[in-house]
Amino acid sequence: MSDAMIVHWPDGLEASGEICNQFVHAIDFVPTVLDVVGIEVPDEVKGYSQSPIEGTSFAYTFDDPGAAERHTTQYFEMFAFRAIYHDGWRAVHPWPFGKPITADDLTASSIQESGLELYNLQEDFSEAHDVADEHSEKALELAQLWWSEAGKYNVLPLDGRGVERVAATGRPQVSPPRDRYIYYPGSEDIPENAAVSVLNRSHSITADVDGMDTDTEGVLLAHGARLGGYTLYVQDNRLHYVHNYVGIEDYKVSADESIPDDVSELRMEFEATGKPNPQEGKGVPATVRLYYDDEQVGEGDIPVTIPIMIGIVAGLSCGQDVIETVTDEYEMPFAFTGDLMRAIVDVSGDPFAHHEAEMDRIMARE
Repeated sequence: MSDAMIVHWPDGLEASGEICNQFVHAIDFVPTVLDVVGIEVPDEVKGYSQSPIEGTSFAYTFDDPGAAERHTTQYFEMFAFRAIYHDGWRAVHPWPFGKPITADDLTASSIQESGLELYNLQEDFSEAHDVADEHSEKALELAQLWWSEAGKYNVLPLDGRGVERVAATGRPQVSPPRDRYIYYPGSEDIPENAAVSVLNRSHSITADVDGMDTDTEGVLLAHGARLGGYTLYVQDNRLHYVHNYVGIEDYKVSADESIPDDVSELRMEFEATGKPNPQEGKGVPATVRLYYDDEQVGEGDIPVTIPIMIGIVAGLSCGQDVIETVTDEYEMPFAFTGDLMRAIVDVSGDPFAHHEAEMDRIMARE
């Protein structure tokens, strides 16, 4: 399926309102920008050879909307679902998600029998009419061209696996798995895939502080945004924890007592009290307890928590809540005004994994 695109450059385009029908792909944006600003792509950077940029500048269309098309061939592939554009035609080879590829699936007869589709984009821009039966030779020609392009651009080998490939297969990580994460104030917002995962498991957050007084306030640790997350913070001289359940409900637990001036640790303990039900969009229920040093000063129950992911708007931040706040209880960034040395997250409780739900989440973001 093709998407419309608007090019807006008042200082660089004399044309206005023209419609260009040349094929353009996402990989063409970088070459176009480099082209119009007059920068040549280096063959090497600091002694390291660079891979070639595989797109085509479409700056040639800016002054000549009717110019001959220059990006004439483009392959597509995701989880063995394949397609190719070539000279105004697009061939599509649908593939069931999660079905492994076998040698028998790659024969010419198997490709034709498995539902190869063909569209003439010069006459059918929206790809509403499959003409593979009327142009079977053209369909097979494009299917064979796909293999040539796939070999050229390192697409092979094909991998049709779904859940196993994305959610269940181990991947290299920058650091090994651990039970203890330490965060420091002043650091950048940490993306979800690099931050500690506390969902559906018992855990604790301990903030090492100093120099507290009645006016000290601010966020100790926050993770997420208004569509889901959690935050541990000080306000009105008391410790508070809020779990934002997917933007539907904020569950707040507050300390019953004011913070003493000589406190050195502010801690939240999250005890999972049941099992998650991701099919119904529910994470574990929990009991949250708040502590000043070793003295418990607050407790509350959270009936339902985030089941799968915290969100993509904002990651984890220490000493402030940036990009978008987890709760409306304070305004961004609500930086901590006292001395916060570090925040320690302990996740020694066993995590819960739901691979099918995680796969659905990943595919929804593609």
